[in-house]
Amino acid sequence: YPNQLDPGQSNYGFFPLYPLLVRLLRGLLHGNTILAGIIVSNLALLVAAVFLYRLVRLSSDEATARRSMKYLFLFPAGFILSGVFSEPLFLALAILCFYFARKGDWLLCGLMGFLVSLTRSNGVLIVLPVFWEYLRAKQFSLRNLRPDILLLGLIPAGALSFAIFCFIKTGDPLAYVHAKQSGWHLTMHDPFTVLYRNLITGSPPLVFNALLAIAVIVLLAVGYRRIGFAYWLFGMLMITMALAYGLGAPGQARVMTSMYGIARFALEIFPLAIILGGMTRDERVDWPLTTGLALLQGALMVFWATGSDLVV
Repeated sequence: YPNQLDPGQSNYGFFPLYPLLVRLLRGLLHGNTILAGIIVSNLALLVAAVFLYRLVRLSSDEATARRSMKYLFLFPAGFILSGVFSEPLFLALAILCFYFARKGDWLLCGLMGFLVSLTRSNGVLIVLPVFWEYLRAKQFSLRNLRPDILLLGLIPAGALSFAIFCFIKTGDPLAYVHAKQSGWHLTMHDPFTVLYRNLITGSPPLVFNALLAIAVIVLLAVGYRRIGFAYWLFGMLMITMALAYGLGAPGQARVMTSMYGIARFALEIFPLAIILGGMTRDERVDWPLTTGLALLQGALMVFWATGSDLVV
């Protein structure tokens, strides 16, 4: 994309950490951008899988941790995690942020959160569930609060640093927002109104992604007791933010809407893998679900590779 803000689409519509890492690695690969992106994404996916296992082991048994890691790979659009997209980096950093929060290492938690909010625009929202984790660790007592609570300020500082960069380069600290509005015609709406309106469109890709969003919300509700409030809040924030930009501009809904990307955005919600890992202790549940999700992912990959709008 071009560097100018207006008119049309712009580089400022994307947060910088993933492309920056790709650019740094590209220099070692003689300018091969695609290979650099694939390496960054797959290294991030490996980190995500390892630390998801470790995160689950903090509160559950090894078998559940292994199943959770398996279901991370079996998400319907899981093949995206090996492609040149920012989702695997976001996923790895979000898991690391929660892992260090659960370990009580608030400096590393804040640093990972800083990087999360430099990776995707919704990353800054992780500060809310992490703040809850901090309060829980302090037993929700004001007397137990320590100066280390200030380390959580590193999380929004990531997004703030990008805003400062945008201001220096363009004079507009909200260049990201305005790029999305002018280049993609995306504006925020009530997510549940968006969900309903996409369900009744009759468009197979939009209906499919709307149903997938409903499945995510239902699974988060059903698995609430397994994951707790912080993970549930993280999941709900991610899916509702994805839905909020799902209407698009009048007359341009086919291309100018985030609804086509719900299957991809759902990859960021790692608590879903933890829920499935905990619900499948019985092999009579685990194997059919494993087989069904593997077949679904294979089918979606075929659709994606042939240009379908089911996964964008």
